[in-house]
Amino acid sequence: MDNGQAPLIVGGYDGYGALRAIKINTSGELVVSIGSGGSGGGGGGNTGSTGHDFSSNAPIFQDPPIGLALLSTIPANPDRIKVEIQNQSVDFLQVWRDDGTGSQLSMIVLEPAGEIGRAGGGWVSTSFLGRVRIYGISGSQVCAFED
Repeated sequence: MDNGQAPLIVGGYDGYGALRAIKINTSGELVVSIGSGGSGGGGGGNTGSTGHDFSSNAPIFQDPPIGLALLSTIPANPDRIKVEIQNQSVDFLQVWRDDGTGSQLSMIVLEPAGEIGRAGGGWVSTSFLGRVRIYGISGSQVCAFED
């Protein structure tokens, strides 16, 4: 359906220096996810892919991330009801999730707050039971808890 609006195209560079972009049509559906390569594990080979299968192009995580400090760890908990993290610093934070043993690792980047102590990016889950590690610049402020 054409409603006269242009599709949304969002682009930027990932942690490996590769240019990434997505195109979303006016119905909110992902049309294409493209990449331009890069110098690390998240590099090329997926130009023109739909963005749904990254199994052949899995990311490589540097543990600990270069230049970042471990700010907080929430251990795996099979009885967890909810976990919530809020970035309250002026720098980006990385939230690393895994199954508690370091397998099935994924990463979420939280946007910085506009000012120290204000709310920046956040992440909440009522279903994730694994370990959560939060990395950022040493001294970054984060609020993290679980119920």
